[in-house]
This record gives sequence, structure tokens and C-alpha cells, in this order.
Amino acid sequence: RDGLYELNGMKQTRIELGSPALPLPIYSIFEHENGSWYLGTDNHILICKEKRLVEKINLKLSGENRVRHIITDQQGIVWFNPWGSNEVYQLLKNRVNPIHDQVSGLHSNISALHNYNGDIWLGLLGNGILQFSNQHIQNFGFSRGLKNLNVRKLLSTSTGILMGTADGLAFYNFVSKQISFIKHLPEMSQYVRDICALND
Repeated sequence: RDGLYELNGMKQTRIELGSPALPLPIYSIFEHENGSWYLGTDNHILICKEKRLVEKINLKLSGENRVRHIITDQQGIVWFNPWGSNEVYQLLKNRVNPIHDQVSGLHSNISALHNYNGDIWLGLLGNGILQFSNQHIQNFGFSRGLKNLNVRKLLSTSTGILMGTADGLAFYNFVSKQISFIKHLPEMSQYVRDICALND
């Protein structure tokens, strides 16, 4: 709640981003391939390089404005979602635009944002996932074989997208275009809250 910390072994050190230090809560972190950090805080996005604040962007959002999910695409557009909101915004050249203008029927809380190979993937609570590929938008729900539409986490592999759902792990295969499910105990509900990759 009071800034950004680095954990090294058992030692926790606060990273002083500004001068004077900015005691802002950090809700989300995205590391760009160029080494820049994009940090989501209250009504602002902070851009840092080499642990120093480069830019502080005022989003000028009304209502709930804690930036929970944040990511960038290959065009340099920042995608973000405020806490508990069903709205996703794009930030380009300090201009904020909601993507509801592009997607009709997006009325689900956003649970995950993921960038793979230039495509942006959105995990939705109650509506599966959305894939943004250039100007093309796809929804993966019941009709595409996704059995549980509460998607909590997304992770890409070399062959597809893993989805942590409210009842098991789903996998969308890029080649077959099919969705399969993985459950350790098929007869029981299994809420997948997080996924991480270890040595591929």
C-alpha cells in the first residue's frame, strides 16, 4: 500500500521511485521488453526505467480508479483495467479510450490481461475470454468449448493459452483451435486462482 518493494532472499527493500519518494500504493506491475516498468496506482500509471520514475500519467478517471491490470502491446498502446470494473481502457499518447466502443456486450469484470505474440487476451468473470488480434476480436465461451466461463488467470505457452477457471484448467491449442480441460479430480470443483511457468 505504500510503494514498490524488491524481495531478495529474506530481505525486503523499498524502491524509491521519485525524489521526493512517492508513497503510492502499487496495484499492478508490467515489465516491458525494453526494461521499462509500467505500474498501476490510484488514477495514475507510472513509467519507470532502471528503478527511477520517468513519467507519471494522470488517467482522470471518475469512480473506481485503482489500476489493477496493466499491459502493453506491440504498438506501444497501454491496456489497463480499474479494480472491480468491467471496463478496459487503452492509453496512447496520454489519451485514454474505453474499448467498450469496440466491443459490444462486454459486461463482465476483468480478471486477467495477457499479451502473447502481439495479441491481447482478456480473462472475464462469467464471459470466458476475448482475443484482440489487430482489428479482429474473438470471444471464447460455451460455443467454443469453454466449459467454465469464470476465467481467473491466463498464461501462454509455445502451443497455446492456459486458462485458470473457477472449475479446472483449460487449454486453447493454437494449431487445432480446440479447447481441452485438465482436472486432477474430475468429480470435484477445482478453483484455479493462479498459474506460473517454471522452466517451460
